[in-house]
Amino acid sequence: NSDVNAASNLRRGTLGTVVGATVGDSTTSVLSTSGLVPAAGVADQFLGRVLTFDRDTLTANLRGQATVVSSMTAAGVLHVVALATAPLSGNTFAIT
Repeated sequence: NSDVNAASNLRRGTLGTVVGATVGDSTTSVLSTSGLVPAAGVADQFLGRVLTFDRDTLTANLRGQATVVSSMTAAGVLHVVALATAPLSGNTFAIT
């Protein structure tokens, strides 16, 4: 449509989203991650944000499942409210 701010607003919203994937030693409440963009820099950087697994992630039982980040390390290990299923290596997600 003719809203000149729409593209700018969409870009800003997208840049606030963190994306990444789990690695093999994750559990239902502790997620080891790789490829976080932007990368983790300090402990609790993403505290309180919502992590949602992609609709096409590898583990079918995690597709669309969401949880809250309750703490994290500077290395990107996320502590979350327990998931119903432990993620395998390679499950992709977004943190909003």
